[in-house]
Amino acid sequence: MKIKIMRETRTQIDEYINSFSQLADEWNSIQSELSTLPKQGILSLRDKSKINELQRSFQQQLSSYDFSSLDNIEDIIISQGIYLPEYEGFDLQIDLSKNTSASDYIRVIWAYLLGLLEVARNFNTNHPGLLIMDEPRQQSTNEEGLKAFFNRASQSKQYGQQVIIATSETDEVLERCLVNVQHKLKKFDGKIIAPI
Repeated sequence: MKIKIMRETRTQIDEYINSFSQLADEWNSIQSELSTLPKQGILSLRDKSKINELQRSFQQQLSSYDFSSLDNIEDIIISQGIYLPEYEGFDLQIDLSKNTSASDYIRVIWAYLLGLLEVARNFNTNHPGLLIMDEPRQQSTNEEGLKAFFNRASQSKQYGQQVIIATSETDEVLERCLVNVQHKLKKFDGKIIAPI
């Protein structure tokens, strides 16, 4: 019985190894095709303007949220290939998740998502003009950064956009963070989503 199980297991392992070999061949083929694409000139001037606007908004927000994991925020760019934040040619979010504070990782998410919303104010994009966030203040992000985030998000109203934020912050924290921030606060007793 043991020999039969071992043979069946060996057969399965061989099948998996063969499937990896096929996937590797497909990956090499795709990489080869990608390498034939032009490195510059794929994006129109309008596309480049959108990316530059996203980068400007992103960097500006990181500064106002007290991002501190890197010395020079201006070294963080938005990639013209994958449209994500990069630092020294590497995906910033992956790099941050390994090497920097969790609170700065959250700041990057805030800045990127709000940046996309802001770009849609000046350019024709596919953004729906709606941003919904659940518990944006994770990983002990400081109150000053949270207040700056709320303030920035509140500007969406004047552009016909909406930002909805669900949070379990205490009333005291919200009161401090929402001073002079245009908002509408809806409080719920208990869980917001529950069985009917």
